[in-house]
This record gives sequence, structure tokens and C-alpha cells, in this order.
Amino acid sequence: MKTTLMLLAIAVCLLGCQPTEQVQSFSGAAQGTTYHVRYWSEQPISQPAFQRAVEQELQRIDSLMSNYRNDSVIENLINNTQRMLSMWGLKLSSS
Repeated sequence: MKTTLMLLAIAVCLLGCQPTEQVQSFSGAAQGTTYHVRYWSEQPISQPAFQRAVEQELQRIDSLMSNYRNDSVIENLINNTQRMLSMWGLKLSSS
């Protein structure tokens, strides 16, 4: 009985010592600040490919909503709205 309990205890210890997946991380700069991404996956994934995908999405968001880029969608919308209003003698209120 003692041998069985000892073998069971060893088996539980060995099974409990399975290597755990490591939390991966990367960081970078975007929108005038920095970002930090930490992730864990049961399936192996390519960190460089995942990082590129994150960076591409942040660049896409920047091209849509940046107030610091003259070519962003939001800046074009604001500029076109101001032009349309000025054609009718109106002005956008800043408040």
C-alpha cells in the first residue's frame, strides 16, 4: 500500500511539473505614445508575424483617426465639412 501511495505521489508531482506556456510580450511606438502587448496562446504562433499584424492595425487606426496627419480620414472629413460650411457662409463652432 505504501509503495502504491508513493508511486501515485511521484506521478502527481511529475504530471504537475509539466512546462507551462510562457507569456510572450512585445512593445513599440504608435500614435505618439508607446504600447505593450502581452499574450499567451495554447497554439504556437509566430511572434514576428503577430507583432506585424498589431503594428499594421495600429497604423490603420492612425490613418483613420489621427488629428496630427493631414491625410487621415477624420482630418479630411473635418476639412471638407469646413469647406462646405464656408461655401454657405457658415462656420464650425469649436465649443
